[in-house]
Amino acid sequence: MKGRALIQVNLAVFLFGTAGLFAKWLDLPAIAITLGRVVFSSLALGVFALVTRQSLRVKGRDFFLLVLPCLWMAPVVPTVSELGMLLFLGVVTTAVAHTLFITSLKVLPAQITGVVSSMESVYGILLAFLVLGETPSFREIAGAAVIIGVVVLSQLLPGKGKGRAGA
Repeated sequence: MKGRALIQVNLAVFLFGTAGLFAKWLDLPAIAITLGRVVFSSLALGVFALVTRQSLRVKGRDFFLLVLPCLWMAPVVPTVSELGMLLFLGVVTTAVAHTLFITSLKVLPAQITGVVSSMESVYGILLAFLVLGETPSFREIAGAAVIIGVVVLSQLLPGKGKGRAGA
């Protein structure tokens, strides 16, 4: 069970790391990108809740009352390709990623998920190198090495109490 949860939290953090990469390809204001992610992730989670017959505390009307006032801040009409990217960002890098992360918290101690969360920047640096061709600086590589070392050590060192994964 913990092995699966570790995979889930790592996948979630990887997806969080991809969000900035994909958002970089959008020629939209940051507020429009954020609003698009919120709208599409909320719709995806709403559909998921309906399909799985889970109860939501926020009714559909309430959601729109919360989101609609924000539309004036991003008076942008996205293109079809931008809508597709916002859909991907909202569903995959937001709704799926947060669902995986929160699900893993039910099994893993918060300390472990917190340490693994620090891998987001490592994934972002790696993806920027692989996809965008951006070369990381020495400091970025050194920082990534420190983060990876801490994550690995947190899994290998024996714990001293209930809060550790090894306990």
